[in-house]
Amino acid sequence: MNLDETFLELSSNWQMLEENLKAPNSKLLLEKKGDPSFCYMLGVDKSDSKLFKSMQSDLELDGELVDPSEFHATVRYVKGSTDYDPFIKYLNSLELPTIKAKCVGFDVFGKDKDTLVVRLDGDEIHDWFNKVNKWLIDNDYPKSDFPTFKPHVSLTEKPGIEKPEWKPEYEEEITFSFHIIGDSNHEEVYKEKA
Repeated sequence: MNLDETFLELSSNWQMLEENLKAPNSKLLLEKKGDPSFCYMLGVDKSDSKLFKSMQSDLELDGELVDPSEFHATVRYVKGSTDYDPFIKYLNSLELPTIKAKCVGFDVFGKDKDTLVVRLDGDEIHDWFNKVNKWLIDNDYPKSDFPTFKPHVSLTEKPGIEKPEWKPEYEEEITFSFHIIGDSNHEEVYKEKA
Protein backbone atom coordinates (compact mmCIF):
# COMPACT_ATOMS: atom_id res chain seq x y z
CA MET A 1 0.00 0.00 0.00
CA ASN A 2 1.51 3.32 -1.03
CA LEU A 3 1.29 6.58 0.94
CA ASP A 4 -1.71 7.91 -1.02
CA GLU A 5 -3.68 4.69 -0.46
CA THR A 6 -2.81 4.75 3.25
CA PHE A 7 -3.96 8.36 3.52
CA LEU A 8 -7.25 7.56 1.74
CA GLU A 9 -7.89 4.58 4.04
CA LEU A 10 -7.17 6.68 7.15
CA SER A 11 -9.41 9.48 5.84
CA SER A 12 -12.19 6.97 5.21
CA ASN A 13 -11.82 5.52 8.71
CA TRP A 14 -11.96 9.00 10.27
CA GLN A 15 -15.04 9.84 8.19
CA MET A 16 -16.78 6.68 9.46
CA LEU A 17 -15.77 7.57 13.02
CA GLU A 18 -17.18 11.09 12.66
CA GLU A 19 -20.44 9.69 11.26
CA ASN A 20 -20.66 7.30 14.22
CA LEU A 21 -20.14 10.16 16.65
CA LYS A 22 -23.10 12.00 15.12
CA ALA A 23 -25.37 8.95 14.90
CA PRO A 24 -28.50 9.04 17.09
CA ASN A 25 -28.42 6.66 20.04
CA SER A 26 -24.68 6.17 19.58
CA LYS A 27 -23.09 4.79 22.74
CA LEU A 28 -19.33 5.03 23.23
CA LEU A 29 -19.04 5.83 19.53
CA LEU A 30 -20.25 2.51 18.35
CA GLU A 31 -23.07 0.46 19.58
CA LYS A 32 -26.78 0.47 19.11
CA LYS A 33 -28.38 -2.63 20.53
CA GLY A 34 -29.42 -4.85 17.66
CA ASP A 35 -27.01 -3.47 15.05
CA PRO A 36 -25.14 -6.32 13.31
CA SER A 37 -22.05 -6.70 15.45
CA PHE A 38 -20.29 -8.67 18.10
CA CYS A 39 -17.82 -7.72 20.79
CA TYR A 40 -14.79 -9.63 22.08
CA MET A 41 -13.81 -8.75 25.64
CA LEU A 42 -11.46 -9.81 28.38
CA GLY A 43 -13.19 -10.30 31.74
CA VAL A 44 -11.46 -9.13 34.88
CA ASP A 45 -10.39 -11.78 37.35
CA LYS A 46 -12.76 -11.78 40.33
CA SER A 47 -10.02 -10.83 42.81
CA ASP A 48 -9.08 -7.81 40.68
CA SER A 49 -12.66 -6.59 40.32
CA LYS A 50 -12.31 -5.46 43.94
CA LEU A 51 -9.84 -2.77 42.82
CA PHE A 52 -12.36 -1.25 40.39
CA LYS A 53 -15.18 -1.54 42.92
CA SER A 54 -13.03 0.27 45.51
CA MET A 55 -12.33 3.03 42.95
CA GLN A 56 -16.08 3.43 42.42
CA SER A 57 -16.57 3.71 46.18
CA ASP A 58 -13.49 5.84 46.93
CA LEU A 59 -14.43 8.34 44.22
CA GLU A 60 -18.07 8.31 45.40
CA LEU A 61 -19.18 7.66 41.85
CA ASP A 62 -22.80 7.64 40.90
CA GLY A 63 -24.57 7.51 37.58
CA GLU A 64 -24.82 4.18 35.79
CA LEU A 65 -22.16 2.20 37.66
CA VAL A 66 -20.68 -0.85 35.99
CA ASP A 67 -21.55 -3.93 38.01
CA PRO A 68 -18.41 -5.55 39.52
CA SER A 69 -19.27 -8.85 37.82
CA GLU A 70 -19.09 -7.10 34.44
CA PHE A 71 -15.74 -5.27 34.58
CA HIS A 72 -14.01 -5.97 31.26
CA ALA A 73 -11.72 -4.55 28.61
CA THR A 74 -13.04 -4.61 25.06
CA VAL A 75 -10.40 -6.06 22.75
CA ARG A 76 -12.31 -5.76 19.48
CA TYR A 77 -15.76 -4.54 18.54
CA VAL A 78 -16.72 -6.07 15.18
CA LYS A 79 -19.30 -3.94 13.40
CA GLY A 80 -21.25 -5.18 10.41
CA SER A 81 -20.94 -8.90 11.19
CA THR A 82 -22.81 -11.27 13.48
CA ASP A 83 -20.86 -14.32 12.30
CA TYR A 84 -18.84 -14.97 15.44
CA ASP A 85 -18.74 -18.78 15.06
CA PRO A 86 -15.45 -18.83 13.05
CA PHE A 87 -13.93 -16.50 15.65
CA ILE A 88 -15.07 -18.80 18.46
CA LYS A 89 -13.46 -21.74 16.62
CA TYR A 90 -10.27 -19.69 16.35
CA LEU A 91 -10.29 -18.90 20.07
CA ASN A 92 -10.99 -22.56 20.90
CA SER A 93 -7.98 -23.58 18.79
CA LEU A 94 -5.71 -21.55 21.05
CA GLU A 95 -4.52 -22.01 24.56
CA LEU A 96 -6.30 -18.92 25.88
CA PRO A 97 -3.93 -16.85 27.99
CA THR A 98 -4.52 -14.84 31.09
CA ILE A 99 -3.66 -11.26 30.19
CA LYS A 100 -2.02 -8.81 32.56
CA ALA A 101 -2.21 -5.03 32.29
CA LYS A 102 -1.40 -2.13 34.56
CA CYS A 103 -3.89 0.54 35.60
CA VAL A 104 -2.27 3.83 34.60
CA GLY A 105 -4.84 6.62 34.85
CA PHE A 106 -8.36 7.87 34.37
CA ASP A 107 -9.93 9.20 31.20
CA VAL A 108 -13.39 10.21 30.04
CA PHE A 109 -14.63 8.55 26.83
CA GLY A 110 -17.79 8.58 24.79
CA LYS A 111 -19.51 10.79 22.28
CA ASP A 112 -20.79 12.98 25.10
CA LYS A 113 -17.71 12.50 27.30
CA ASP A 114 -19.87 10.68 29.82
CA THR A 115 -17.97 7.46 30.57
CA LEU A 116 -15.25 7.37 33.23
CA VAL A 117 -12.65 4.71 32.43
CA VAL A 118 -9.44 3.36 33.91
CA ARG A 119 -6.76 3.34 31.22
CA LEU A 120 -4.62 0.22 30.96
CA ASP A 121 -1.17 -0.42 29.58
CA GLY A 122 1.10 -3.39 29.12
CA ASP A 123 2.71 -5.50 26.43
CA GLU A 124 0.43 -8.51 26.99
CA ILE A 125 -2.83 -6.69 26.30
CA HIS A 126 -1.43 -4.88 23.24
CA ASP A 127 0.18 -8.04 21.85
CA TRP A 128 -3.08 -9.95 22.32
CA PHE A 129 -5.06 -7.21 20.55
CA ASN A 130 -2.59 -7.29 17.64
CA LYS A 131 -2.87 -11.08 17.32
CA VAL A 132 -6.69 -11.12 17.47
CA ASN A 133 -7.09 -8.09 15.23
CA LYS A 134 -4.76 -9.60 12.60
CA TRP A 135 -6.77 -12.83 12.58
CA LEU A 136 -10.05 -10.94 12.19
CA ILE A 137 -8.74 -8.82 9.30
CA ASP A 138 -7.05 -11.81 7.63
CA ASN A 139 -10.42 -13.62 7.79
CA ASP A 140 -12.35 -10.81 6.13
CA TYR A 141 -14.00 -9.29 9.17
CA PRO A 142 -14.50 -5.51 9.01
CA LYS A 143 -11.65 -3.34 10.24
CA SER A 144 -12.08 -1.49 13.49
CA ASP A 145 -13.56 2.02 13.42
CA PHE A 146 -11.10 3.06 16.08
CA PRO A 147 -7.77 4.39 14.83
CA THR A 148 -5.86 3.07 17.87
CA PHE A 149 -6.39 0.48 20.59
CA LYS A 150 -6.93 2.21 23.95
CA PRO A 151 -7.41 -0.56 26.50
CA HIS A 152 -9.57 0.45 29.44
CA VAL A 153 -12.13 -0.67 31.98
CA SER A 154 -15.27 1.45 32.33
CA LEU A 155 -16.37 2.45 35.84
CA THR A 156 -19.51 4.54 35.27
CA GLU A 157 -21.55 6.53 32.79
CA LYS A 158 -22.79 9.92 33.92
CA PRO A 159 -23.48 13.07 31.91
CA GLY A 160 -20.98 15.80 32.78
CA ILE A 161 -18.57 13.51 34.64
CA GLU A 162 -15.11 14.95 35.17
CA LYS A 163 -11.83 13.08 35.24
CA PRO A 164 -10.78 12.61 38.89
CA GLU A 165 -7.24 12.83 40.18
CA TRP A 166 -5.24 9.61 39.79
CA LYS A 167 -3.83 8.17 43.01
CA PRO A 168 -0.65 6.06 43.21
CA GLU A 169 -2.52 3.28 45.07
CA TYR A 170 -4.65 2.70 41.96
CA GLU A 171 -1.58 1.83 39.90
CA GLU A 172 -1.87 -1.94 40.15
CA GLU A 173 -1.41 -4.80 37.74
CA ILE A 174 -4.63 -6.64 37.04
CA THR A 175 -5.38 -9.99 35.47
CA PHE A 176 -7.97 -10.78 32.84
CA SER A 177 -8.93 -14.46 33.16
CA PHE A 178 -11.99 -14.65 30.94
CA HIS A 179 -12.47 -14.46 27.18
CA ILE A 180 -16.00 -13.30 26.36
CA ILE A 181 -18.01 -12.64 23.20
CA GLY A 182 -21.23 -10.67 23.30
CA ASP A 183 -23.68 -10.56 20.41
CA SER A 184 -25.43 -7.54 18.91
CA ASN A 185 -28.07 -7.68 21.65
CA HIS A 186 -25.32 -7.58 24.28
CA GLU A 187 -25.98 -11.19 25.25
CA GLU A 188 -23.03 -13.37 26.20
CA VAL A 189 -22.56 -16.11 23.60
CA TYR A 190 -19.09 -17.30 24.63
CA LYS A 191 -17.18 -17.28 27.90
CA GLU A 192 -14.07 -19.30 28.59
CA LYS A 193 -11.65 -19.13 31.48
CA ALA A 194 -8.00 -18.98 30.52
